[in-house]
Amino acid sequence: MKGLSETKQYLVSLIIQVIFITLFIISLIFVLGIEAAVLNPVIYIVPIAVVIIAIDCIILLFVYKKNSQSNGEET
Repeated sequence: MKGLSETKQYLVSLIIQVIFITLFIISLIFVLGIEAAVLNPVIYIVPIAVVIIAIDCIILLFVYKKNSQSNGEET
């Protein structure tokens, strides 16, 4: 992300957030199509949410690290 302005880096972060929120919503729609998931959704929804949040955090940490390095800060 070297060479990108701070605003563009925030836009990239926003796009990443929107993509993963959309993936979570789509996965919820598919999970709720399963009858067992409708009767007890917690065991299906929580693991999906944890995986999506973990991937999202890793990507955002990568963006933050690139942002810090491009600003000349040490991490």
